[in-house]
Formats: sequence, C-alpha cells, structure tokens
Amino acid sequence: MNCIMFNNFRFSFRSMSALRILLVLGAVISLHSCEVINPSEQVPTYLHIDSFRFLPTPNSGTLSHKITSVAAYLDYAPLGIFDLPADIPVLTGKSGSLLLTPCVVYSGLSDIIVPYSFYRSDTSTLQPAPGQRMVYQPQTRYFDDNVLNFTHEDFESGNSFVQLEGDTLRRTSDPQYVFEGSYGGLIQLDSTDYSLSVMSIPFSGSVNSSNRAEAYLELNYKGTLNFEIGVQTTKNGVTQSQFLYGFRPKGDWNKVYVGLQDFLTNFQGGSYNILVRVAETKPVTGYVAFDNFKIVTRK
Repeated sequence: MNCIMFNNFRFSFRSMSALRILLVLGAVISLHSCEVINPSEQVPTYLHIDSFRFLPTPNSGTLSHKITSVAAYLDYAPLGIFDLPADIPVLTGKSGSLLLTPCVVYSGLSDIIVPYSFYRSDTSTLQPAPGQRMVYQPQTRYFDDNVLNFTHEDFESGNSFVQLEGDTLRRTSDPQYVFEGSYGGLIQLDSTDYSLSVMSIPFSGSVNSSNRAEAYLELNYKGTLNFEIGVQTTKNGVTQSQFLYGFRPKGDWNKVYVGLQDFLTNFQGGSYNILVRVAETKPVTGYVAFDNFKIVTRK
C-alpha cells in the first residue's frame, strides 16, 4: 500500500479515497438539506397598471381627477400601495379576487397618499401567469348621488364667491384662466397683498359610526401666488373659521383633494362655507386661477 509521510503522520491513498467519498456524500446531504430549507422561489405575475379610467356619475360635475396611486388587494389581503404607472408583483398559483382602489394625494401633502373614499374600487378576477406582464386598466367613478352630496361652483352660470376683505375672487372668461368650459374664477393682485373670499353656497356634512365626518373639497387651480383654503360655520349665532391647508404656485393646472374632515368633526351640526385667502407679506402682482370647486360629503 502506498503511503505519504508528513512529520511522522502517515496518510494512505486508501484513506484519501474514503475521505473523498465521505466529502461527496456530505455535499449531497447538504444540498438536499438546503433544498428543504430553501424551496424554489415562486415567480410572480406582474400586473401593469398605467392609469384608471374615470366614468361619469349623474350630478357629480367635472370628470377631472388626479389619481396618483393604487391600493391593491388579492382575496382581500393587501399587496401594497403603488405609484402609477405601476408593475405590481403578485405571488399566487391560483386565480383570485383582485381589488384595486384609487388613491390620491391628501390636501397637497405629497408624502400622504390615501384611498379616496368617494371613488369606487375596481374588482376583477386575476388569472396568474407567472413571469408574464399583464396590462390592465381599472375603472372607477363616484358612488351614486343617493349616497353622496355634491356642492359645485364651476362659474359657468355665475359666481357664488363673496368678497370679505381685499381683492375679490371674480368670474372670468379669459381662456388662459379657464380650465374647462367657458368660465373660471380668478384672484388677481396688482400691488396689493391680500384677498379673502367666501363661497356663499353652504354645504352640510354628516358623521359616521365612529363620529367622524367624511368630506373633501376638490378643485383645479394654477397661478403665481400662494393661497389657503379654509372653512367657516355659524351655529347658535357663533361663527367659527379655520384655514386648513396652503398651496404653492403652479404654472400648469393642478387638481387637489382638500380634506375637511377634522373641521366638520370638531364643529358638527351646522352648515359650512369654503374660504379662499391669498395673504402675501408685501404688495405683489400675481394671480391664482380656479375652476371646478366641488365639495363632496356623505349623506
């Protein structure tokens, strides 16, 4: 038998062969164990959504919307909230119920994305196709007007805004200040620093089982000046008002969803009016154009 001596340690080729067999057997067992612990990964189906198709609802006014994200659910288990356009990975080996809920930016705060409670979710059946990209366009619309209240000011038939202080929010037919239709609203400062107007059309809002109101103001705007949106209410002869959110200038038309819930929850049981204010620290020249004021509340 051939041997090799290393410092009085004798290692035989026969021992080496046995050792090699043991090492191979160990590797096989180890690989088998890894497969048990780490089974092959499931390949997702990729659902591509570019945007929502928005359908008309009677008495709801403009079809303008700004759905920026989608909340996705499979068999009512959340998959996540995704910015649009989105490729949503769905890990499933069987068909399931797909629910897609439109989401919007809350009150112009870009880091707060919320499901919009007045838009319907899209439901469909997902047939999985692992490794493939499936293109789908969900649909949405408002809930019916027997569930929601809509209060509008689109300036087409007049102007419900009343001047309280400073410059007024007036009606205009100048196309550069009109988002859609023939008329829009305009605050235009010329070497002044203040404008405060109130929407004279009142609206109401109810509270849900958790004693919370559900209410939003939707509007389109653009301009060169900052402005603020507030709410005013009068109950038992006492007037309460609060400015809720401010908005920065936009060169192009923008759509915002302004949450009114906190004010209506804190001051329940009255009627309400929208306030619009431009307040600069010094006299300026500039404008803010508005269109499609729409207050949406639960009945």
